[in-house]
Amino acid sequence: MRPARLASVLALFLIAAGAWIVAGCEREAERVMTVTVTVGGDATESAGKRDLRDMTRLVEGPLQPSKSGHLAYVASDGNVYVVDPSTAATVRVTRDRSSAGTGFGIFHSGLAWSSAGELAFARSNIDTFTSALSRTVPGTGKVTRVTPEIGMLIYASWSPASCDGSGCTELAYIADVDGEPGGKVALQVLDVPARSPSRSILEQRADQIYFAWTKDRGTLVRHVLGRRSRLEEVDIAAGTATRIGGRLAPFLAPAVTSGRVVYPVAGAAAEPSVTVTDSAVVVHVPGDSRRVAFAPSPDGRRLAFAVRHRPELTPPQAFEEPWIADLETGEIVRVGPTLWTEAFYWSPDGKRLAYLTWLDNNYRRFNQWRIFDAVTQRDTGSVSFEPTSTFDTLTTFFDQFGQSHSFWSPDGRYLAYAAVAPDGRDQVWLLDTLGDAEPVLVADGVVAVFSRN
Repeated sequence: MRPARLASVLALFLIAAGAWIVAGCEREAERVMTVTVTVGGDATESAGKRDLRDMTRLVEGPLQPSKSGHLAYVASDGNVYVVDPSTAATVRVTRDRSSAGTGFGIFHSGLAWSSAGELAFARSNIDTFTSALSRTVPGTGKVTRVTPEIGMLIYASWSPASCDGSGCTELAYIADVDGEPGGKVALQVLDVPARSPSRSILEQRADQIYFAWTKDRGTLVRHVLGRRSRLEEVDIAAGTATRIGGRLAPFLAPAVTSGRVVYPVAGAAAEPSVTVTDSAVVVHVPGDSRRVAFAPSPDGRRLAFAVRHRPELTPPQAFEEPWIADLETGEIVRVGPTLWTEAFYWSPDGKRLAYLTWLDNNYRRFNQWRIFDAVTQRDTGSVSFEPTSTFDTLTTFFDQFGQSHSFWSPDGRYLAYAAVAPDGRDQVWLLDTLGDAEPVLVADGVVAVFSRN
């Protein structure tokens, strides 16, 4: 592994995951110029050439609605852009180069899309270890700052229940509070009305915090890691927190599906199992499990999960191949060939699971996209690549980022990823999962995420 990548990975685990904490858990209005690309050809021409950049021109104006949604990315110049992959139309969101992808192993650009088409992003200063969150509808030219300078941003997510046709009003973020890598973090939930200043409606500080929004406005499930680790459902308006679960197995981010909280418990036999109740989906895993991660399908019918065992059985940064549980029938199937897995993501229709295999040859780290069809149980391998440091941050903690940062396009056609080129440049790519499966180069950049619709 290259020294720069190794340093990034070490810092990543100290800051965003809280390596020591996880081990313990195992034991128990401004305006800016915006631009749009005008194109004269069909996007399939670009896909054939595998380089979307050939079609790019910058002009003023908003993006048009697109079946494949819009892709926000942090370019190599440190600015945020948004592109329509079907036409190559592109909007420049920032110009001050303050949204660089990764510092001290933290993904601090934000790039959190709401279901109403708003994009939250951060301007960050690595020297002072601070960030400031802003919101915009890309292409309108209006950017509204929603926070003062805060600690370095780690994660941001809009509450789906707070969104309507005019926008969203609840935004949560996790940021550093000690002013240095590896310190405590704070979970803040903001009320962010469109025409009024934002205000904090919830704050929680701890060594590490992970959370999931519920289907109800003003409620979330948080997993607090520290001396008194706990999983609890929080009613923000009432100011109450209700404890959940029993003997929890080691995990980071909780999830919610069809009104049920998803969490793991230890003590299963050799093979894991899943229990569904009126209020919970409980994943039972063996007692030697070092970390469990899971992702419910968008339609609520299935749950994908994977287990990391002790080091002699599973590499420290990988999981065993995922399992898929049918939450209606109780059937559980194992995904794909026997390969170490780093992350997995459901397609928007909940029928295909894209997962990243993990390979580390002690010099360079590689992933491969594979797609498992949960209906036909067909498994297909695709492109292999060396991930950028920023992309690696999102996949290492995919159980949190995957709830709000989508690599799938809304129509289920494209998968976005960021890879290191042979000459060392970071580049954003698209994999056409419904076409010829040839990767399409989007831009030089460190990470990209799709809009929600």
